[in-house]
Amino acid sequence: MATTANGGLKLNYKRTALIGFAFFGILLLWQVWDTWCPALLTDIYAKRIYQLTSAELNVKTLARFKRSNASLVSSWAATTSRR
Repeated sequence: MATTANGGLKLNYKRTALIGFAFFGILLLWQVWDTWCPALLTDIYAKRIYQLTSAELNVKTLARFKRSNASLVSSWAATTSRR
């Protein structure tokens, strides 16, 4: 760090901006990773384990959920249709 004439420290704006953009880039990549990673892993494992696409797996999972929670789904549908 550079010092001023009166003995105080001077902030290096260029280095501060560079570090700020580095953190911004890391946060941006982290959000992309958190968004896409579960979908990619689901797709990979759905193909390898169940020989299904992720869309087919989601449809089957939703159908199983509706069968096991019919009252919950109907009450949710009723509340969302009133909005």
